[in-house]
Amino acid sequence: MYASGNGVEQSTEKALDYYQKGAEMGDAECLSSIGSMYFYAKGVEQDYTKALEYWQKAAEMGSGRGCYSLGYMYGYGLGVEKSLEKAKEYYLLAADYGDVTAWVALGNMSLYGEAGEQDYGKALEYYQKAADAGNTDALYDVAMIYYNGYGTEKDLEKAVEYYQKAAEMGNSYAMGAMGYLYKEGEGVEQNMEKAIAYYQQAVDLGNPYAMSDLAAMYAEGNGVEQDFGKALEYTQKAADMGVAAAYTCLGDFYSTGTGVEQDLEKAAEYYRKAVELGDESAAEKLKSLTEEGKAPAEKK
Repeated sequence: MYASGNGVEQSTEKALDYYQKGAEMGDAECLSSIGSMYFYAKGVEQDYTKALEYWQKAAEMGSGRGCYSLGYMYGYGLGVEKSLEKAKEYYLLAADYGDVTAWVALGNMSLYGEAGEQDYGKALEYYQKAADAGNTDALYDVAMIYYNGYGTEKDLEKAVEYYQKAAEMGNSYAMGAMGYLYKEGEGVEQNMEKAIAYYQQAVDLGNPYAMSDLAAMYAEGNGVEQDFGKALEYTQKAADMGVAAAYTCLGDFYSTGTGVEQDLEKAAEYYRKAVELGDESAAEKLKSLTEEGKAPAEKK
């Protein structure tokens, strides 16, 4: 209660005090909560060593959250030497103790071939377990597997079903996916009004990819009245949140003077940022600008 401020004035100091009392009485979840406070620096100085200590104690007492947290530390090498094998071991323990997020983590490891061979079938199996328990990330992941046909036959009907469920439960990425499906008419009848509505919901929740997609619709006047002001606003927000394609779009705007005053130096700057983030299409556009002398080469 004190940690979240649910029904009382929020106080991390009081929360830690109550968690400590619970930990002294052998409460595994209190131990796990103290570990989280040290890991995320909530009311205390960040200390991975103490987080590890409390999570290990919680795990030894059968805490699924404690096991999952240890898996996370080993998976990313935070406060410990990175070990995907140990991460997987702890995630499996966490799943056995009923931690649903551990199934999602195991699904991710199977999907990307971490700590073993890539196995789409296993990924779907793990995601499905978490999805059946109502985990929105897992619902999205199951939809993504059916949409792409990873290790199974592509099934747009199932993809729409799971994206819809995740969206209804507040998953902004599922909302963005539904926006895309309605925009393209994939698995559903094309409906620009619904596409815009889903994208807007996702944008309101801070989804940068939805911002980028919605910006493109405003720039093109696709399903909405063309509005370069909104296109620029959403593209800039998406770029500020690290979306490579958004930086490329900004480069396009400034390169062509679309909705803004033409500025080839700015265009080159945005293309460079897009390249740094992995957008290969921006590399060609940047090369064209610099080779033709329209923009200066990058300073060394």
